[in-house]
Amino acid sequence: EWDVPIVFISGHGESDYIQEAKQIEPYGYVMKPFDENEIKAFVEIALHKHKMEKQLKQAHEQLERTNLGLQMEMDARKRTERALLESEKLYRDIFEKNNAIKWLLDPSSGDIVDANPAACEFYQYSHEEITKLRLWDINMEGEAEMKKLLASADSGEKTEFTFKHRLASGEIRYVQIYTGALETGGKKLLHSIIIDITDGKQAEEALRESEERFHHLADASMEAIFFTKDGICLEANQVAVEMFGYDDRSEFIGMFGTEITLQRYLMLIDNSSNLFRL
Repeated sequence: EWDVPIVFISGHGESDYIQEAKQIEPYGYVMKPFDENEIKAFVEIALHKHKMEKQLKQAHEQLERTNLGLQMEMDARKRTERALLESEKLYRDIFEKNNAIKWLLDPSSGDIVDANPAACEFYQYSHEEITKLRLWDINMEGEAEMKKLLASADSGEKTEFTFKHRLASGEIRYVQIYTGALETGGKKLLHSIIIDITDGKQAEEALRESEERFHHLADASMEAIFFTKDGICLEANQVAVEMFGYDDRSEFIGMFGTEITLQRYLMLIDNSSNLFRL
């Protein structure tokens, strides 16, 4: 119970006594008669043996603790590896099995590190072909300008861009790009989602051309032309501005229709006119 070494000194050498003594696991059993040197030798050997066993026990316990710690570390590492594999699989699924056009860029070199199948289909390249390209091989801005914009995206200063991209066929498409930085394998990359906005851009250009043609025709007309919505003037040609007595188009636009009518009426009265038609 007290973890101390025991040496029996007895005048009984019978087997029963010895068997009883063995149950306590003594370090010695000295039979009488004995001398002092003999006892001293037994005690010193017992103390030394006990000390060695104690050190061995401590070493064994330390080894057990170390083994337990290593086992726990290995288990934790396995869990981390499983979680990492699951995370990578989830990322690959999100990246590759997504209809959105996505790629990974190296901001330091401009290399297209990876591209999902949707990107390969849109840009008309195989995965092997597109990952051999640099961003300025596709972007119409050119290498010098793209390096500046990559640095801006890498720092997080700007994350949204509108560009013209060239497909493998040579066709030019307008794209809206949303990008953000991520780190994988100790390397910083840019993850971009690309949206084709060509149809919208073409519609905007067509609308702008239509508006320009309208303004040209309206300004060339000898008739007063103006448009209102909810009673407010939105646009007018110069003939209308002058006819209603305004000096500048900016004064006329934004007026309520009733104010415009009253202004014209008062102007006609001032000119002593008896004819008013709107």
